[in-house]
This record gives sequence, C-alpha cells and structure tokens, in this order.
Amino acid sequence: MAELKFLTPSTKFRCARCTRCCSLDVMLSDRELGRLGASADRGWRTTRKSFRGGRLVCSLLEGEACTIYKDRPILCRAFPFIAIPESEFLETGFEVDPNAIRVNPSGTEAYVIIYDPGCPGIGQGDPPDPNEILDLTIRHLREMSETGWTVQSRPSSVLLCLELNACLGKIPALEYDQPEGSADHEVCCHDSNAVEDRGVVGRKCDPP
Repeated sequence: MAELKFLTPSTKFRCARCTRCCSLDVMLSDRELGRLGASADRGWRTTRKSFRGGRLVCSLLEGEACTIYKDRPILCRAFPFIAIPESEFLETGFEVDPNAIRVNPSGTEAYVIIYDPGCPGIGQGDPPDPNEILDLTIRHLREMSETGWTVQSRPSSVLLCLELNACLGKIPALEYDQPEGSADHEVCCHDSNAVEDRGVVGRKCDPP
C-alpha cells in the first residue's frame, strides 16, 4: 500500500521546471475553460494534450516552458500539494502524520496538506506556505461548485493514484460528481495503450 505524505515543518519545495506534471489532467472550472478557449478539452474539463517525445503533454507546453505560466490553472499552481480536511482522514481511518502542519482558516476545521512525493521539486528550496496551498484548494472548490460540480475530499483517491503510478492524475484526493444532464466524456481514438499506461483510459488528445 502506498504511503500518504503530509506537509510537515521539514518539507521543502522548489519547482524544478521538469514538466512532468504537465502530463497530468487538471480539472478546470468554467472560468478556466473560458479563459483557455481552444486550448481546453471541454469533454474532459482539462487542457488539451498531444503526444511529444513518446509522452502525452499539455498543448500549452512549448519546449520546457508553460506558455501561460503566470495565468496557469489553479491546480497547476497548487501542484504537488492539496489541502484536505483532517476530519476526512479520521472518518476513513487513515493515520495522519503527527508532525503534519494543520491550518485552521478563520477558526474552522483543521486542514492538513498532502503531496506527491514523486515530484522532483520535493526536498529542494524552502518550506512552502501552507496558507497559500489552502487558499488555492478552496478557490478551486468554490469555482467548481459555481459550475455545478460536487467535489468531495477522499484520502483513498490519492492512495489509488499512487498505487497506479498515476498520482494526482485528475486531482489528489478529490472526487468530482458531474451535474445531472452534462455531456459524457469523449474518447481518444489513437494510442490507447499509452493513455491506459497513464491510468487515464479514454482521454481525448491531439494527434502526434
């Protein structure tokens, strides 16, 4: 069983600009879909993907640089972290690291922050700001709720992603329920093996 990693006072992070996370599918709100225009895959509510160098990457990536870095989606900004209410772990029996940083916004319930240990930026640089990570998480949840999507925290989801070696493939520990009557996702018509290897079967993507 994979182990969840929690943000602690000793955790450090600096983006290595490796672009590995640019192969992941980040769930986009209606605001973000509108802002990205033709660069968005509306069927899967994420950025369009294309095959380059044998891997599926975001179409907004040019070389090793994101062309909208300063205006990238919320979940791209938060990666490799996400905030989860501590109560979710207690209810499901997951053990929280006793050294985990707990954030209490305005005296509400405590949140803890989990992260993808496979990100090359972990262990580099300075400690990340837990309040900023929480703010980004809450902004994403609010924008998705405006869209009509129900988003629930699920610690088990990130464990499943870790087990499949596709950690944070949609978004760590968040489960999305589509609004009633919304369109079904479209199916990718080529290189299904490469898509399946990523743990995301049926992704729509651009031809190589």
